[in-house]
Amino acid sequence: MAEALTAPKQNVKSIPREFIYEEIDGVPLYYRGYKEAIAQNLSVENIMGSGELQATLSSIILKYLYKNLDDKAYRIITGEAGLHLKKKTNLSADIAIYEKPVLKDRKLRNEYFDIPPLVNIEVDTKAELSDYSSGHDYPHIKTQKLLDFGVQQVIWFFTPSRKVMIARPDQPWLTTNWDQPVQLLENYTFSLAALLQQEDIRLD
Repeated sequence: MAEALTAPKQNVKSIPREFIYEEIDGVPLYYRGYKEAIAQNLSVENIMGSGELQATLSSIILKYLYKNLDDKAYRIITGEAGLHLKKKTNLSADIAIYEKPVLKDRKLRNEYFDIPPLVNIEVDTKAELSDYSSGHDYPHIKTQKLLDFGVQQVIWFFTPSRKVMIARPDQPWLTTNWDQPVQLLENYTFSLAALLQQEDIRLD
């Protein structure tokens, strides 16, 4: 398993910082489509949005979470929340689940979260990975960074392969299919394929 992201192939000094999606150990990752945006003189807002598939899957997962999680115990954070892990390492969370007591006395700031969520859920990524020779290892690298930060469960849903990867600290990582149940925390289990069926959504 790769532990570090390689430096990008191109000269990053010529790329505006607003196109940075994440940063890992000082290595910037840019939004997918940033090259075309720069070439067409478009702003980063033109490429920041989620695609139809990614947004739909995220909304279905969120619907399950809001309906089933104990809202007195957990707070669900969405909207690509920024996570500041350490200097020069800032990641984005599609869906983060915090225990409410952790956030109880916290004053809300216009800054990235500097405390780990209990669970981090990702649906694909918005990063342009073709710039990195280790780009195929990006989900593993990000997952390990999150676990080292203190996240207790990282769940990835991949649309091309329709696989789900579940990682917990000090346990073997599991990769399975969307139709298999995923155990969330200790008390919740769901299958993405079943959630799609309930919503009468077909991807074929």
